[in-house]
Amino acid sequence: MQSVLAIIRLCENYVITIPMNLSDFTQKLEEVIDDKNADPFSLFGPGSKNNFKGTFNTKGFKLQSTLLNKRNKAISMNIKGALMEEGNTTKIAVEIKADDFFTILYLSFSAFMAFLLVLSFFLDVFEVTQEHHSVFNLFFMIAIPALFFFSYYFHIRRNMKIVKYELIKIFQNLTKN
Repeated sequence: MQSVLAIIRLCENYVITIPMNLSDFTQKLEEVIDDKNADPFSLFGPGSKNNFKGTFNTKGFKLQSTLLNKRNKAISMNIKGALMEEGNTTKIAVEIKADDFFTILYLSFSAFMAFLLVLSFFLDVFEVTQEHHSVFNLFFMIAIPALFFFSYYFHIRRNMKIVKYELIKIFQNLTKN
């Protein structure tokens, strides 16, 4: 599954280097990340201003983004990171994945629909069935599923870029304080 997500670019890996030692970084990181067991309704009320919830230690972290997009809908992405200290700097290897249940279910359904479309096309080409489809029907058989698939795909890609930008911004702001 990991390789499939990497091929369709729903898994993004990158490395950030921060000019701060590891112990100072983890102390400051504690201020900007909420505990995973924090109030689940903090998005809807006067809760925390932090955009990420999760757990972390000196080896790495596992976060869940709680960002809101322009329409006040929650962007939920899984983020894993590994922390490495090299001299007086900290390297952070980050992995952002869109591997929630709905995304996997949606992409699996889209792949199944594409398979049925190809099967229908070959059955029609080799005249196994007696039904003949017009070009108009064939266009809608291809266009409608493609529209649904690509609109959701680019929505997820945009959300991944937003989460990546916010995470880099938080890490850079930790060095300024």
